[in-house]
Amino acid sequence: MTKESDEFERRIERINRLLAQEDAIVTWNDSIPDPDNPDQLRQIDITIRKNEEITHVECRLHRKAQDVKWVEELIGRRLSLQAYRMIAVSSSGFTKGAQAKADKYGIELRELNSLTDDEIRNWCYESKLTIDFYQYKETKVSFLFTSANEGKFSIERITRFAQTSEQIKASLNFLFGKIKEELLKDDFKGENLELKRFVVFKEGSYKVDDVPIRVIIVTTKASFIRKEVNINSILTYIEPGTEKLSEKVTVETFPGGDFEVGRAIDECYVTFDFSLIDLPENSQLVATTYDLGIPMMLQMYYTRGMERLNNSNIDFTDAEFTTGSYSMLESALTRNKLG
Repeated sequence: MTKESDEFERRIERINRLLAQEDAIVTWNDSIPDPDNPDQLRQIDITIRKNEEITHVECRLHRKAQDVKWVEELIGRRLSLQAYRMIAVSSSGFTKGAQAKADKYGIELRELNSLTDDEIRNWCYESKLTIDFYQYKETKVSFLFTSANEGKFSIERITRFAQTSEQIKASLNFLFGKIKEELLKDDFKGENLELKRFVVFKEGSYKVDDVPIRVIIVTTKASFIRKEVNINSILTYIEPGTEKLSEKVTVETFPGGDFEVGRAIDECYVTFDFSLIDLPENSQLVATTYDLGIPMMLQMYYTRGMERLNNSNIDFTDAEFTTGSYSMLESALTRNKLG
């Protein structure tokens, strides 16, 4: 089993959840006891359970059209496992012989086909996806020491330390998290807004060669950017030989496989993998929005990689690093009760 075949099966699972009636239970990678040997579990790609009836869905992600041999295997499998229905799904279609054999023995066939470029151009309900993020430039990072320790380290030494220390990276990401919170609060949509944030450490908590850092200050310029993502393909889930555009289910995919819309008449599902979003350097993900083109009832919404919303894609290798004395901030911090 490969990642690609798993993803194909999960897509077929989502489609069948969309098609299933409300009281049906759809399960991916299911197991059932063998009717002739109950201690032996048999793996099923997807099951659809309704009342006491179980439909089996078996999937094939191959380059070549599936032939009569696979259909004959499923005929025997349906009989052996006492399946109510058996649905065979191929990513590459079926041969004429396979279709004839399936029709005679009650094996239901489905294909997941891509529309041609011409068909996509005539597709009037194409979803639109936008990704919003904040991007930062001209970032400066200052490390402040006590007056007695100021000047002990070269800028080169501090730069190397900042780019390799996981603690410092965590502190800088914390500061950019606070910057993002403020920008979101103000609903910032502009360009080159200069911001400054700092964090004060307990004495002795962070050190460079046993010399404690007291303050880190970040100065940067933030810009709001909206990126439009074009559709990658439109797939149809159909019976072989039917007209693609007249069928019940379509699936729209976007580059990277991170966004997918499945439609069935006036109902749909949406799946989004935030971890696969391709963000530019020195940026933070703000929001994703999608327009389905027409009003639809959202039946299911699948998400993965939600932690990406809280993480920064900040690369500090291009930042300008400086050092200074904590004493120049000490009075200001005391007056404002910060620290």
